[in-house]
Amino acid sequence: MMYFQKEFKKEYLLYSIFLVWILIHIYEMIGTVMYKQKIQSGINPFSELKMVTNWIENDRDVFYKIQSEHSNKKILYLNSHILIRIFEKNMFFIRSLDLCCIVMISFCAFIVDLIYLTRIYGIPNDISQAASYARYLIIPFFYIILYFFFYKYGRLPMYLIIGVLLLIQQSFIKSLLFRNIDKLLQNYENFDINLFDDKIKRKLNEFNIEDNVYISKNPNVIKNMGVVKYFTRILVLIQGNKIEYENNPKMLNSMFSHELGHVSRGYKDMILISFCEWLLDILIIFLIDFFSFRSRKSSKLSRFTNFFIFCLVYFLILRDYIFVFSLILKRNEEVYADKYAVSLGYGEELAYSLFKITYKFSCLQESSIYNFIKFVHPSTITRIKRICR
Repeated sequence: MMYFQKEFKKEYLLYSIFLVWILIHIYEMIGTVMYKQKIQSGINPFSELKMVTNWIENDRDVFYKIQSEHSNKKILYLNSHILIRIFEKNMFFIRSLDLCCIVMISFCAFIVDLIYLTRIYGIPNDISQAASYARYLIIPFFYIILYFFFYKYGRLPMYLIIGVLLLIQQSFIKSLLFRNIDKLLQNYENFDINLFDDKIKRKLNEFNIEDNVYISKNPNVIKNMGVVKYFTRILVLIQGNKIEYENNPKMLNSMFSHELGHVSRGYKDMILISFCEWLLDILIIFLIDFFSFRSRKSSKLSRFTNFFIFCLVYFLILRDYIFVFSLILKRNEEVYADKYAVSLGYGEELAYSLFKITYKFSCLQESSIYNFIKFVHPSTITRIKRICR
C-alpha cells in the first residue's frame, strides 16, 4: 500500500482528467435543474429569441410538458453516467494496483460494455454482428497482448502496429475498406426528387447526385437526414415518414439544403478530420506511455501493470472524450452547412424545422461545454441564434 501511495503521486495528470470531467457534468447538472425549474414555473427560457417565443406559443402546453420530462431524463442520465464511469469502470484509481484486482476490474468493464451493446443493439443475430461486438470488446485486451509480444523488440514496432490499427479504425478508412453500399441501402429506397423545389433540383443536378437520394423504408424513425461519403458515390439518406415530408415541403427543402452544404464540401473535410483524429490518438498514446514508463522502472511486472492501466484509461475514458478536439473541425463543417442553407434562402425554415423536431426528443437546455463534448452538431438554440444572425 505504501508503494502504491508513493508511485501514484506521479499520476496527477490522470486525476486532473477525472476532476475536469466531473466538473463538466456538475456544471451541466446545475444548468439542467435551473432550466427545469423555469419550465415548471411556466417561464419562457428563450424570451430573448422572438422567433422561438412565437413557435412556443403555438404549441405551449405540449412544449412545456415535453421539456419537463426531458429535463428529468437528462438529470438521471448525468447521475448514472458519473456513477458508471467513475465508480464502476474506473475503480483502479481508488484501489490498490494489485494485478489480480486490475484483471477483475477489466473483466467487469468487459461485462458492462457487453451489457451496454446488448441493451442498445440486442443479441447478435448473425456472424457479422457478433464479430462487430467482439471487435469492440476485444480491442483493449488486444493492445495488452500486443505489448507482451513486442516487449522484447522495443516499443517502436508496437507504436507502428498501434498506428496502423488506429488508422484502420478511422471512419474514412473503414468506409473505404469495409463498408458495403448495397448492404447499407437494404433498408432504404430511392426518394422522389420531384418533391423538392426547383432550387434544390438544380443543386442536385450540379452535384450529380439525383440518383443518390434515398429514404428509409421504416416510416416510424425520427426525422433526420445525413450524408454518407464513399470514394465512388456520395449518398444522402433521409429518415422519417415520406407522407410527412410530402405534406411539409418547407421542412423537406430546408433540411435538405443543410445536407447539400455537406455535399458541396466534397471529401476534404472527411480526410482532414480522419487524419487529425488518427494523429491525436497517436499523440495521446505516446504521452501516456511516456509518462507511465518514466514513473515505473522497477520490474517487468510493474511496467506491464502500468501499461495495463494505460489501456484501461485510454479505452474506458479517453476513447469516449478524445474526439472533443476533432470536433473543432466537425463543428466547422456543420456551421458551413447551415451557412450554405441560409445562402440558398432556407434560413428561417431550417431554424423552424430544427426547433420543431429537436424539442420533441431532447432537452433544449443549452450548455456549450456539454454539447461540445457530446454532440457533433452545436446545440439547437445555438444553431437557431446563428441562423437568425
